[in-house]
Amino acid sequence: MGSKRRAGPADIITITNEKGGVGKTTISVNLAFYLAQQGYKVLGIDLDGQGNFSSRFVPIAERVGGLRSCHLYMEEMPKYEPLHSPSGVDLIYSLDGDVDLHSIEQSDLSVLTAFAGNIANLCDDYDVIIIDNPPTSGIKMTGSIFVADHIFVPVELAAFAVNGVLSLLDSFARISRATGKEIKPTGFICNKLNTRVDAHKSSLAALRKEVGPLIMRNAMSNRGAVDTAVTQGVAVWDLKNSGAARVAGNEMLLLLEEIAALIGFDVEKWATSAEDSPAEKRPAKQKSAPQKKTLKKPQSNKKEKAK
Repeated sequence: MGSKRRAGPADIITITNEKGGVGKTTISVNLAFYLAQQGYKVLGIDLDGQGNFSSRFVPIAERVGGLRSCHLYMEEMPKYEPLHSPSGVDLIYSLDGDVDLHSIEQSDLSVLTAFAGNIANLCDDYDVIIIDNPPTSGIKMTGSIFVADHIFVPVELAAFAVNGVLSLLDSFARISRATGKEIKPTGFICNKLNTRVDAHKSSLAALRKEVGPLIMRNAMSNRGAVDTAVTQGVAVWDLKNSGAARVAGNEMLLLLEEIAALIGFDVEKWATSAEDSPAEKRPAKQKSAPQKKTLKKPQSNKKEKAK
């Protein structure tokens, strides 16, 4: 097990959204890989009973013994250790279809006191704790938001995206009133963004009106290499098996470097250029090239007719 880089307790990062399929686990997994490769001591916690986050680090057959996510809600947590993964990320895991973790939602709010205390006891051993959440509002999401130092919200710019963000902000406000702690997101991450699609452009404009500067500059496009990397349990930038994979890896690195800056972590810059951000610049380049070509043809035709 590696040593810590930073003095003091771990920063706690939660990746959350009440909607599924928006990229929570993809971002959580790659952020954990990234900070571990940067030399930080990382603990990942899987609060989703599907076990997708856990499976990227430790296969189901090896998720035996060790500290499980459901243990975090016990007043007296078992004396188990997180599992160690080959990536260098330690893991408090969920089983695939974890009935014990799912059942936490039937508990009363008193389990959140135990959860917060158990998380606090883990902080001295790590630089950063990354919590991946289920796609529902409930006990587990409430607890992870309450203990978080930084909250990142992936958003897919499709129909009703803004409605989902407003609903999530309402949930944050309710938790703030109930706990007395101000809950606010650190950043919104646009996923599967394509600014050539009118629906995406209008959703992005509507989102800017609601949350403005909280929208992160770097975004994620809809790239197959990202899905391939997650399936293989590797960082996107470690694929490098094609030009498309390298572009996807660079895009992810740009996003993760921005996250690192927002949470105050010093990192070595691995992305090649900020010009490759998909949020606004790449689509503009793709559009400009064909416009120049179409203007040249009619001009040459006119000259021929004049002759």
